Amino acid sequence: MDKKLEIYFTTGEFAKLCGVKKQTLFHYDEIGLFSPTLVKENGYRYYSYRQLYTFTMILTLKNLHMPLKDIKTYLDTRTPENYIQLLEEKLSEVDSAIADLTEIKNRLTTATHHTVLALNTRHAQTVLVEQDEEYLIVSSNLSSATHKEFSTYMLEYIQFCKKYALTTHDSLGTLIKFEDIASGLQDCFTSLYAKTHDTTIPSIIIKPRGLYAVTYHHGSYETTHETYKKILEFIQRHHLEVGEFFYEDYLIDDIASCKPDDFVTRIMIQIKEMPLQTSV
Repeated sequence: MDKKLEIYFTTGEFAKLCGVKKQTLFHYDEIGLFSPTLVKENGYRYYSYRQLYTFTMILTLKNLHMPLKDIKTYLDTRTPENYIQLLEEKLSEVDSAIADLTEIKNRLTTATHHTVLALNTRHAQTVLVEQDEEYLIVSSNLSSATHKEFSTYMLEYIQFCKKYALTTHDSLGTLIKFEDIASGLQDCFTSLYAKTHDTTIPSIIIKPRGLYAVTYHHGSYETTHETYKKILEFIQRHHLEVGEFFYEDYLIDDIASCKPDDFVTRIMIQIKEMPLQTSV
């Protein structure tokens, strides 16, 4: 074998090194994107080890959804300055993709946590739990909104979230006035909310840190009033002074089950004051 060819790779060898098919190399040569360093008179093609990095970068750009024609355009006019510009553009795209994927991962992680938590709760059992402070992005008051107004408010709320590039790992929750529940009203939520970790956003409200009565309703939304009745009895029985709002979170809903009886709603209300020596 020609000693000069010992430092080159055949098409098959180079394709194997790069994890592609030989046809890919043939195609890239045909369109003028990437050609072998050496073509013998007998038509045999040989690639240099120095081409490995170049080909790897071509695959990297392709994996970043850069069209082959655009990669060729760059290669036909490449300079160190153009290379830096291209790399910076792709780094920005990668950072954006990582942020998007991180958000997706966080949402999936939260959904997993909520579902596992919900499956390990008992229906309509109220317990007192210390909770950390949380920040909520709250919609307009929707308690007396007409259908048209509700649609308008929802659109404004979504546009607000988009304006501040807000993302939430949880589904929308609802705020419900204690006095509405106490007076026997049903389906009477005041506002929608989403949780955020960004404290600089305008118009957020704080769900205070402190002691909360927490209850898990198992079943369809149409039967939630039955659980609220038990919560009110618990509050009355223990002479608790509570906050202005109930907070409803939907831990298992129709994305997790096609059976409404499987749904789990977490209901929370702040305990502002409780009598001394009260045992719950």
